[in-house]
Amino acid sequence: MGVKYYCDDSFFNTWSHDMAYVLGYLFADGSLDDVPQIRAKYMRVTSTDRDRIQLIRKLLSSKHTITKQILGGNRLPRYILSIGSHRLYDALTSHGLTPHKSLTMELPSIPYQYFGAFVCGYFDGDGCVYVDTQKSKSRGGLGRVTIIFTSGSRNFLQALHDILSKRKVVQGRGLYLHSNKRAYQLRYLTDDSANLFQLMYDGSRMKGLCLKRKYAIFSRYFDAMHRHDQSAKLIKA
Repeated sequence: MGVKYYCDDSFFNTWSHDMAYVLGYLFADGSLDDVPQIRAKYMRVTSTDRDRIQLIRKLLSSKHTITKQILGGNRLPRYILSIGSHRLYDALTSHGLTPHKSLTMELPSIPYQYFGAFVCGYFDGDGCVYVDTQKSKSRGGLGRVTIIFTSGSRNFLQALHDILSKRKVVQGRGLYLHSNKRAYQLRYLTDDSANLFQLMYDGSRMKGLCLKRKYAIFSRYFDAMHRHDQSAKLIKA
């Protein structure tokens, strides 16, 4: 019998910003594995961002070892946290996370106040943000910012878009079939991205949870936009 390490296996039983963030991240980069031969159930989370794995281990009060996987070539190493726990596994399935979830997962029911934290967690796992190189005179030469969410599950992204639209966070049409034909994307341009920025990073707690390199792209862009808008007001005055 292997060594039994401690973790807080009740973590997903009660909603909080921490719990919603980690759940969102697991919907992006997590997996469940049921091994009936040895009566074991595992939760695994994988990322090229070591700090995400360290954060999740800390929030779960886990003593499990983080393993490093070298992929070779120009690919970044991956970091993996694997926790064997029936209670943790069952709690995650109650929220809709299942083995082989990529193509079939559905958006879970999320309390209103924790929706932004869930979206932030998913974005940090399977989202990206970039600023294009084509300058825009209407934005003082800042270009435009684009947010993309990616998933193999059309239903998951469509449900996410529907809630964002209902809450008037976004107005864009959102859902696209990715060029590789095996995944779908939600794509949002500058105005929608500004609203998503507010939703995901609302409050100091979320800024402490989020992936810093993605937050920094948003922050630099919107700080520059704010300075431009303030300058434009002074000129008009």
